[in-house]
Amino acid sequence: MKILDLSRPITDGMYHFSGDPVPQVKIFSTIEEKGWALTEFTLGSHSGTHVDAPCHKVKGASTIDEVPLEKFFGETIVLDLSYKKPDESITAKDLEKAANDRIRPSDIVLILTGMASHWGKEEYLTKYPYLTEDAAKWLVNSKVKLVGIDWLTVEKFGSKEGLAHLALLENGIPIVENLVNLEKIKDERVLFACFPLRLAGVDGAPTRAVAIKTKKR
Repeated sequence: MKILDLSRPITDGMYHFSGDPVPQVKIFSTIEEKGWALTEFTLGSHSGTHVDAPCHKVKGASTIDEVPLEKFFGETIVLDLSYKKPDESITAKDLEKAANDRIRPSDIVLILTGMASHWGKEEYLTKYPYLTEDAAKWLVNSKVKLVGIDWLTVEKFGSKEGLAHLALLENGIPIVENLVNLEKIKDERVLFACFPLRLAGVDGAPTRAVAIKTKKR
């Protein structure tokens, strides 16, 4: 068995959307000073690699601690859309072609855009491949249980309607965003896990996402 980390390290002031909480990681005490090392951190619910709960977009829907844990673990395939240009949409037809009939009911589907390699570049905060509403609905109709992507969001920048989020979340499909290393598992079926922090009544939470490689699936 081999476990591959798909999570981005959380660092002080890390790359984030303008207007979101600024991640802060500070030394609170040191062994030399107080005999114990202790760190203080401040994060938004969507900082770093994180999971969107249904209530992120749907009023009254499940909070992150109410989502069944089964949603965050299971067999996974990666859909390679890395040929898409920044600010280009990913449509239902694009997903169908990339899937090539490989999706099974209750699969977890991760979308590789290649944007993880542009981390830290300001111009890509507003220009990146994004899911259209019909793409999100196609995933719903494919009966997947979790959707992930290797950028800060699945949504087109500036979208107030959030139709891709809405299509997934109103159907109880959480979204894991800001993944890394998806290119390393794009050609195989693996197990995936991303259990978010158990924050009560919250719309999302950071997570440690991993791919678990076992025998050929």
